[in-house]
Amino acid sequence: MSEKKKLRFEIGLLLILVSSLLPFAGALFAGDGLGPFSYINEMMAGQSFTHDHNYDILQADGVLQFYPWRDLVFESWSRYTLPAWNPYQLGGTPLLANSQSAPLYPLHILMGVLLVPTLTAMVILAWFHCFVFGAGIFRLSERLGARKEAAIFAGMLASITPFFVMWSVLPSVITTCAWIPWVLVGLHRCWREGKNGLVLGASVAMMMLGGHLQFAFYGIFAALIFGVTLLIGSVREKEWLGKPLIHTGLAVLAGVMIAMPQVGATLAFSKYSHRQGSATAEGYQAYVAGAIKPWELVSFVIPYTVGNPLTKDQEATAEKGYWPMLVKPGGNRAESALIWGPAVLLGVALLRRKSWTTETIGIGAVGLLGLLLAMGTPVNALFYYGVPGFAATGSPGRAAVLFVLAGCVLASLGFSRLLDAIEVNEKAKYKPWIPGAITALVCLVTVSWAASLSGMGTWLEYPNFAVLVRSAAQQVMPMALISAVMILGMMAWRIKNPQALDGSKAWGPLIGLGLAQMIAFNVFSYLPHGKLEKIDLAEPNPDERHAFEMHEKPVWNFFRPPLRVIPPNIATLYRINDISGYDSLIHRDTVAMMKEINGGEDPAPPINGNMMLVRPSVDLKKLGAAGVESYWSVSEYYYVNGLPVPGEFSSKWQDHDPMAELRLTQEFRGLPQAKVESQDLRTARVSYSGDGTLTFRNRNMAGWSATVNGKPAAIKGERWLEVGVEGEGEVVFTYTPPNVLNPWLAFGIGLASLLTTSVFVGRTRAESTDHEKTSYNKLEPTHEPSNPGTDS
Repeated sequence: MSEKKKLRFEIGLLLILVSSLLPFAGALFAGDGLGPFSYINEMMAGQSFTHDHNYDILQADGVLQFYPWRDLVFESWSRYTLPAWNPYQLGGTPLLANSQSAPLYPLHILMGVLLVPTLTAMVILAWFHCFVFGAGIFRLSERLGARKEAAIFAGMLASITPFFVMWSVLPSVITTCAWIPWVLVGLHRCWREGKNGLVLGASVAMMMLGGHLQFAFYGIFAALIFGVTLLIGSVREKEWLGKPLIHTGLAVLAGVMIAMPQVGATLAFSKYSHRQGSATAEGYQAYVAGAIKPWELVSFVIPYTVGNPLTKDQEATAEKGYWPMLVKPGGNRAESALIWGPAVLLGVALLRRKSWTTETIGIGAVGLLGLLLAMGTPVNALFYYGVPGFAATGSPGRAAVLFVLAGCVLASLGFSRLLDAIEVNEKAKYKPWIPGAITALVCLVTVSWAASLSGMGTWLEYPNFAVLVRSAAQQVMPMALISAVMILGMMAWRIKNPQALDGSKAWGPLIGLGLAQMIAFNVFSYLPHGKLEKIDLAEPNPDERHAFEMHEKPVWNFFRPPLRVIPPNIATLYRINDISGYDSLIHRDTVAMMKEINGGEDPAPPINGNMMLVRPSVDLKKLGAAGVESYWSVSEYYYVNGLPVPGEFSSKWQDHDPMAELRLTQEFRGLPQAKVESQDLRTARVSYSGDGTLTFRNRNMAGWSATVNGKPAAIKGERWLEVGVEGEGEVVFTYTPPNVLNPWLAFGIGLASLLTTSVFVGRTRAESTDHEKTSYNKLEPTHEPSNPGTDS
């Protein structure tokens, strides 16, 4: 790379880095974390929910799941300990094997070792992964023939795309998706540039270690489609296929094997998941019900045409401005973020016929697949019934990431045309107006379409629905008008200045487009952020196991959470042992235990099958058998079936306005003298004195082993960890996540494959140079000014 090209490359990355910071600047500079902390704080210690904003059940996961998981992972790595087991929820549950905690992701290890505070680390990583996604779009666009300025601009737009930013509150999504364009870059390097598979293998590994296997699957399938088009291109050009196939095969093998210690543990544990089941017709209908509906495309250009969940509501009603949740149960702005914005739409509209090479057709096919999957078309059935485990994945609307990726890449080629000389002869002088007029019209039509949806039916009674719909559309109409005027004005300026634009001159129209995009996106209003307030109740003893009641009225629903002493998983942040919990993968026997504790009632609220809560129907005898020593209720007094709590357990009432703590005094089950000396996220040391069976109340699952005074011991318990002991000494319990392959062997194979492909000699320099001459000349636009009469 020449010095001039290197400088332009570095400047491009810097611009993308700055643009990707915009949505996160508020949280980063305030020292906040990403997520709806305000209403999580309201849930704690019996406070009432003020309803001055939407309750977004998906965004809440950023606080309820990812904050505790990342906190455990970072702390464990700060002590150079493998974060394998979470002892604080559900009687103990796998941490590494739930996948989305992503403890083996290299940047998570780095954050832990560097002792970066959890909230700050999560914001920095969100910023970084938006940058990685944008940089990947930049490199891929440039390789497909886009001009440098256009490729950089496409990367900047990609880094602030609503899909990516809205999902950043749930970091496993963006951590995984950030590497998808780099996987495609790696494929292109192997097939069209004759280079080794180092970038491909590393990107596959990072994508799979990112933690979200559904999005990793979409990335792999995108790579398959794009790879097929690259193969077709090589066959057409009669190139030798041996070396590219070797590079690709070794690289993909390397990526998969390097990720196998984490992915394999997840696959092994998923066999016991409470969500495990066969694909059924009823399940498929429920699955596609979560797809993006045609009416949700009103947000295709202006995201907030259906309302902004972060907008304060003057009337303090429960539903606020984001109205799709009234039409589609569980409707969520992230799950429906099939959004390009006016700039990307214009870029795609500017594409010309000769831009459609084999490679760009491949990218277009990736985008089309993403659209078909996201919209719930019958294409989903191929994956639902044909891919094992796919029936347990989330909404098909998540495939929108492929549509957004393809739009940004294809738009870069359209932006390249925008910078080339424009034809101004009489025959074609109106051509440049057409894409601009289409884009401006779509901006206005979609907002008008949104306003017309006020007559849609809702799944529950809400008398002000029409007002909500029209109000949301009216609020974004100025954004649509400004964006449309800016685009038309920019196109008019280009017609008046038809010469080709290079260097600094090229950034004039691009900056105009960027401003139109930012106005449409309202980029600084995407994300909720804040801090968690300290729990306002008498401090529970962290050495005991606790149960925190979920109040039944109102039941947890799509619009409001219940009152609760501590929301699910928040106890983990205080290292308090809580029998309830919330996880992406839960052992079916744990679910059965929680059902017993709740007197036979389902421990999960109707809207979320992954939350295992303690209800007022609790069976205190079963609760005590699970090792719970303290029960916390939001009621001033606690009764079972209208009667006081039975005296089978010695109890003491302590009023904590308005809390009441019921102490269930119990000895360490099995032995009169036993004590947990230390416990981390992999091992626990328990001292004992006496003969008999020592019962350590952590869930007994595949992967546990024990030693008694340094000698291996058999674990006998079915639900809990039990070993026989004599005299006095120490029992050490160690959890090693089971794997479908030997993790160290898999990692070794992957590393060897990656090293092999990195040193394996590709095509000769002469062959690569000749290929570039024949392949790219037909793609690169002319950078020199051309005559006005030439064809554009």
